[in-house]
Amino acid sequence: MPRIAPYLSVGTINLDRSAPIPLHRQLYRALREKILTNVILPGERLPSSRVLAEELHLGRNTVVNAYNQLIAEGFLDSTVGSGTIVSSDLPEELTGTVASSDNLDDLSRGPGERDIRISERGIALSDVPFLEETRLKPFTPAYPFIDERFVTVWGSLMSKAWRRMTRNQFGYPSALGYYPLREAIASYLRMARGVKCVSQQVIITDGAQQALNLTAQLLINPGESVWIEDPSYDGAKAAFRNVPARIVPVPVDSSGMMIDEALKTDPAARMAYISPSNQFPMGVTMDLSRRLQLISWAEENSAWIIEDD
Repeated sequence: MPRIAPYLSVGTINLDRSAPIPLHRQLYRALREKILTNVILPGERLPSSRVLAEELHLGRNTVVNAYNQLIAEGFLDSTVGSGTIVSSDLPEELTGTVASSDNLDDLSRGPGERDIRISERGIALSDVPFLEETRLKPFTPAYPFIDERFVTVWGSLMSKAWRRMTRNQFGYPSALGYYPLREAIASYLRMARGVKCVSQQVIITDGAQQALNLTAQLLINPGESVWIEDPSYDGAKAAFRNVPARIVPVPVDSSGMMIDEALKTDPAARMAYISPSNQFPMGVTMDLSRRLQLISWAEENSAWIIEDD
């Protein structure tokens, strides 16, 4: 039976338990910085979540959440029986980079000097007031598994929500979605995923399909090209065809969308549609070097990246 190589000590990690930033987020940033500064090298094995939790006097779930974020971003690889190791495919240009800020004061700042373009249809739509919802819509496109427990739990939750409703909630809701929910989503994304956003940037839709339809109609002009992973979600293809946009299928391998192939086929595409953390339907994770390559392409071409995770 093969032996697993001993893990590397992660060294000193200082966590501030009184800070507003969650501990799993602090741990994620500390490990990420050690990887970026070559304190922990590619190919080295990290302690198991249980061992590191004991060393740092943390709950195991705190360590698991930090590891999962690093795995989703391509910094770590995890294989059953082999433990968690630092990705061997980290680009050299990352060495010495500084982790992004968690300062919430920076979240509402504008995009600076970046030229953000929207489609001609989007410009026209921006002059139209938001249309208000006039009727309730069921959950789409599929139905959940419904049994006695489902009915009991949802009945209880609906009863509690009904008792807490205010007079204002009996009117027409904003087309952007329920404001407290948008605030909660923005807060979750900041803390759990490190996404810089505020509630004004969050829009609640009926589901992923409506979000894709709105995105396609807002950002793409008829005839413009869109990179789409092949295979991918058929609903996304339908949304872009309705523009109509030119669909550019891009093959997927064990490291995600093959950016080099996309550049050979249509380097001037207007948009890339990806599911990088858990590609649908293959389930692979896009590695960090390809993520950086994709971002570089988008910046150079003023293109959009639609991340569907």
